[in-house]
Amino acid sequence: MRVEVTKRAQREVNRLGRWWLENRDKAPELFEEELSAAYFQKWLS
Repeated sequence: MRVEVTKRAQREVNRLGRWWLENRDKAPELFEEELSAAYFQKWLS
């Protein structure tokens, strides 16, 4: 299944990802992991 993300949504993901990296130094990879898990969960449902 292919998932398409709007340009607006991609900008938000990028913005939030940058914020996360700048402000969550104890778990910098968590944002990306959670986003990936959400995509996979959507595909499985």
